[in-house]
Order: sequence, then structure tokens, then C-alpha cells
Amino acid sequence: MYLTELENIAKHGYSLQWYLTDIAKYLALWSISEASRKYGFKYVLGGGTGLNDIYFPRNLRRFSRDIDLYLINVGAGEFTKYVNLCLKNREYYRTVGIGKYEAVIQGLTYKGVRGNNTVYKFRIAAPKQIMGGRKIPDILPFTVKKSKGFNKWWLENKHKLPRVYEIEVTVFKGEKTHANPLEEKIYKNPAINLTKWIELPPPFTVTVFALEDLLASKVEAILSGLISKGVLSGKIGGRRTVKVRDVYDLTIAFLVKNYSREKLVNSLNGLNIDLKYGIKSVRLVMLQTLIDPNKFRELVEYVPHLRGKLREWVSIVLTAYSNTLELCEQTPEDYIAYKIVVGEKIRRKDVIAKFRISEPQVTHVINKLEKLGFPVR
Repeated sequence: MYLTELENIAKHGYSLQWYLTDIAKYLALWSISEASRKYGFKYVLGGGTGLNDIYFPRNLRRFSRDIDLYLINVGAGEFTKYVNLCLKNREYYRTVGIGKYEAVIQGLTYKGVRGNNTVYKFRIAAPKQIMGGRKIPDILPFTVKKSKGFNKWWLENKHKLPRVYEIEVTVFKGEKTHANPLEEKIYKNPAINLTKWIELPPPFTVTVFALEDLLASKVEAILSGLISKGVLSGKIGGRRTVKVRDVYDLTIAFLVKNYSREKLVNSLNGLNIDLKYGIKSVRLVMLQTLIDPNKFRELVEYVPHLRGKLREWVSIVLTAYSNTLELCEQTPEDYIAYKIVVGEKIRRKDVIAKFRISEPQVTHVINKLEKLGFPVR
């Protein structure tokens, strides 16, 4: 995950639902990207509608040289909005993303072009059904021509329908989509093997914590969906522990806003990183809105994990937009994002933590971190 995403979330005030959907998106993205690097098949991001258009284009450049894998966002109203698909072969896609109100797209068949329009066929199941591992009951075919029409139809008929649906979505050429590049990629690459990234040994354990029970349950639901689709392995329990199949960089993001010191401390005390499995690195990205300039100091000072047993593995990297400690003028959207890296030295290009706070606050935080024994670069 890059700061661009966090910055946009802070600036535009996205709702918690949208942000949680993004957590699933980036968990899946990191799994695929790291496996791609390790096993040598190439990938690229592709955005269709909604959030992708806001901040993906600036990150596309770094991936654009070698393109074999698309993550595509196809909009068909609230039911399929912000769902990511990745290309497996000419006629099948598998899901890598899930959100609270989004359906899981189990498969997608590319049916070709009707007139000037591109047609896709989706088979969609409601999240509870996928998470529970129940079998698919009935399939209901219908056609979606426009998102607005689908939303109206869905509101009127959703209570009458089975939990699994098969729909046909027409992507109009005039809309801002990635239909044309996708068509070209299908014909140029009839088969792309995506099985390798779910066969990666060995797993390691990360305990996912949240700042409140409601947020924790939503994150659990997202991770459960990813487990059911093979992106992650393991079980979600009361301790919120999930085993990830050798994903060398796992990024988990949380939004922190208007929380008391006690809530912050209690939440972070629940962070338990199990190092027995030889983790290369674990990245924890947290977005901290600076309602109270002292929150970050209190966060570092009162979290035992940062002061104690993890000290020798942990680096907190503080940078600004130029990847130096260049100070920016304080604005109403000020925040701190910081990154904890376990067991691996950070390269300059990996640095994503940045400040947008005033000079006295920066100096205070740096001094505090240095007193605690953290290297600050």
C-alpha cells in the first residue's frame, strides 16, 4: 500500500464501509504482487469505477512495463461495486476482494462484443453464503444494462431471490472502463497461471486487532471471505488470528480518528506478531488523524510491544513527501502514517510513512522515538 491511498482517504473523508472494502482490496493485492515477484509472473493494476479511478493511476506507472495480470474493477451498481477480479484464463476470473455490502464474484465469463458493447457474464453469491461455505443453490439469470436500472431492480426484487445469481453486464464503450485493454489481454494471453500464489509454504501467523468490536467484526468478515476464496488460509476466531500463505509483505491498514489514549493503547496491546515462521517482513500501516498532537507520543510511549520485546526488530520510519524529513505546512487534514517493519531492513523506495505536521511536533516525536531506541531515518 502506498501513501497516495491513505492520503486520499484522509482528504476526502471516505466512509468506514469504503475503507474496509479497501482493506480487503490491498490484502489481496499484496498477496498477488509479492507472489508475482517471487514466482516470476507479471501483473498490473486496472481500475474501472469508483475508488480505483481516484488513486490507482499514479501507481500504475511502476507496474506498466510488464503486464500479465489485471486487477479489474467492474461496476454494476451497489451489488458489485468495488469488487476486484483477476485474470486466470480466457473465460474465467476469480475474486480477490470482498466488502461488507459487496457480493463475491465467483466467476466471470467474457462473452465478446455485441455491437459496440462489451458483455461479461457474472455468477455472484452473497457474502454470508460464501463465508459459511454452503453450496450454491439456484442460479437466476438476468441482464443488467445500466447501474441505475440494476439498483432499482435490486431494491424491488432482492427479497424474492435466491442467494446466488447469474447476471450479464454490458460495459458500454463510451464509459470510462478498461474494457478494451482487457479484451486485448485476453487474446494475447489465453492462459495465465494463478495457482502458484495459493501454494506458497510455509504460513506465518498475524493477529489482526481493531480499535473497537464493530470494526473488528467487519475486518473478520472480510478476512473470512478472503480465506474462503483461497487468498488466505486459516480460521478467524476470537483472537482474530489468520495464517497467510507466505505473503512476505502483508499490509493491514486501520483508520484511527478521535480515539482516546486508552482505546489506542488497548488496541495496540492486542498486536501479536508470531516470528516463529521466519517472516521476512510484516507491514502495519496506520492512519492517525492528529486531533490531539500528543496522541502519537502517547501511542509510542504506552504501547509495551514497541518499547519491549519487539524493539530489536522494529524500525519506525518517518519521512515526508520527498522521502526526507521535509516539513509540510499544517492543514486540517493533518495526519501521521507510520510503518513497522519486522525482521527486514527498509530500502529507501519502500518508505511509505510520511508526516504532514508542524515542526515542533515532528521534533518532539523524533526525540521520543530516539530515546526509546528506534532508528529514525
